[in-house]
Amino acid sequence: MKQAAYVWDYLRAHMTVSGLMKNTIGLSGTFFLSVLVSVCATAQQAPQAPVKLTNQDCLSCHADNAPAIDPKAFNNSVHQTLDCIDCHKDIKGLPHADKLRKVDCAVCHEKEALGVSRSDHARGMAAVFSSETSCTACHGDPHAILEADDPRSPVNRKNIPLTCSGCHQKLHSALLTKEGKTYLKSVHGLEFQKGTDMKAAVCSDCHGAHDINKPANRLSRLYWVNIPETCGKCHKEEYKQYARGIHGQALAAGSRDTPVCTDCHGEHNIEAVQRASSMVSSANIPQTCGQCHAAQRINAAYGLPGNVLGSYMQSYHGLAMQQGTLTAANCASCHGAHEILPSSDPRSTINPRNLEKTCGQCHPGIGARVAQGLVHGGLKNGGNPVNDWVRCFYVFLIFFVSGILLLHNVLDFSKKAAAHYRHSLQQGRECMGFNERCQHFILTATFIILAYTGFSLKYPQTWWSFMFFGHNDWLRWGHRGTGLVFCALALYHLYYLFFTKKGLWQLKALSIRKEDFTQLFQGFQYYFGRCKDKPKPDGVYSYVQKLEYWALLWGSLVMVATGVLMFSEVWFLRMFPKWFYDVVRTVHLYEAILACVTIIIWHGYFVIFDPDVYPGNWSWLHGRSRD
Repeated sequence: MKQAAYVWDYLRAHMTVSGLMKNTIGLSGTFFLSVLVSVCATAQQAPQAPVKLTNQDCLSCHADNAPAIDPKAFNNSVHQTLDCIDCHKDIKGLPHADKLRKVDCAVCHEKEALGVSRSDHARGMAAVFSSETSCTACHGDPHAILEADDPRSPVNRKNIPLTCSGCHQKLHSALLTKEGKTYLKSVHGLEFQKGTDMKAAVCSDCHGAHDINKPANRLSRLYWVNIPETCGKCHKEEYKQYARGIHGQALAAGSRDTPVCTDCHGEHNIEAVQRASSMVSSANIPQTCGQCHAAQRINAAYGLPGNVLGSYMQSYHGLAMQQGTLTAANCASCHGAHEILPSSDPRSTINPRNLEKTCGQCHPGIGARVAQGLVHGGLKNGGNPVNDWVRCFYVFLIFFVSGILLLHNVLDFSKKAAAHYRHSLQQGRECMGFNERCQHFILTATFIILAYTGFSLKYPQTWWSFMFFGHNDWLRWGHRGTGLVFCALALYHLYYLFFTKKGLWQLKALSIRKEDFTQLFQGFQYYFGRCKDKPKPDGVYSYVQKLEYWALLWGSLVMVATGVLMFSEVWFLRMFPKWFYDVVRTVHLYEAILACVTIIIWHGYFVIFDPDVYPGNWSWLHGRSRD
């Protein structure tokens, strides 16, 4: 309408000047004006042609307004050839809506998006990673994304460990930080840090770039069946050898017990073979192979020979290895590293036809003779009857000679001990009556049984733990039953001390006095040569016997108290917290160790090995002591 008014003013002005207005102001002039106004109004209402937005239109605004976009960074990015509206398709004109739809990278990157959708980043882990699993979490600012081969790109090979750790160390610091540090110390990480070999494995080489899954997922590159193929992408020749070997054949057959690369080399902690700490170094290979070949279940399931690790360790090579000779033959020296085959296979390095060559690698010129023996033969040299005869002869000779010598010494000792016993009967005074000797006998028997059963329960894998009782239940109830006898003896001893005449006398005689400390001090002076005469006790018992007696009472009190508390774990945990139960167990164990050490060192010396009483103090039998 503004245009129409403008036209009317224009015509009126010109008509007045030319004198034509009076002649044309009639009906024709009025009709012409109406048509003109109608045309102008129609033109005003007609749709405009769509506006073509350019990147410059967008960048000129977002250079200063959020989200801020650096025009230079965008023009150097991988998306520089795209228009803004190629990604932001809901923008039709300017100004656009404040809130735009989220950009869908899958429109162009369909294959990569499909991999991410099947990965643990999008499935199962979404609750942990939340929105950080978007493309930008790895690739960076979407308006400044660089080509992967650009050194500045977050997904460039040299930046991938840092990019991955950005999320994993923040969200799983207790686990993945440790693995990240381990990787940097591995053969891959060390080569990566040098920066000279950009082929060194990084996170994406093993875990994948977009289709990342947990090792337990069958789709994962690190699922146990897929590991050899994953490692084989870089280690092609080793992968071919492994596939031809018995382990690779077993893997192809679906055996879960067969080792794959990580079982022998490790995972993030893979180290160079030359390093002493490597799982496949010369010193560690026997133990690495022994993880499977020393397992009874695996040997029984697949009909493999048992005790191959133990027999190797007892062989010439194994003994040399344990002595630190790293050049001694190990498992890989004879069986191979990757293409391991059974001895029945003609291609095997341990096939009888190939043994001469295999042994000749370390023993040139005498490989045929060395191959006649068995590496895993232990003391037996298979196939050599003369050696077996000599061995049997010496086994017989050792037992025969040692038996004669032992018999002679037992007879000699028994005669001398009997003479010593008879002589001791004629000396001294009575110090232990029948009652005291019975208590001493019960105490000795219960102490030995409690010590044996208790330590057997604590250390069940030791060779002596099943020597007598065998089954764990026998040990447990034998320990508890003997403990009850020990408690009964303790109660009787308290009655004996406080309610019998001799017990009261013994208690008074065993009481610690000031003179006992004086004797202890004088004793050390005598031992160090500061005093000529050994101090003698003023009373019936010396400080040695008094210390032993009161230590026994204290130890018995602690052992009985903790033993009663531990008798029923269910009852205990209903009454007390778990940490207190652990403390009670610790006190019971270490008090037992202290008691055994004290008995062996202190009591054992003064009643057996003391030259004044050797070969023993017989008072526990006849009750008389030497003055």
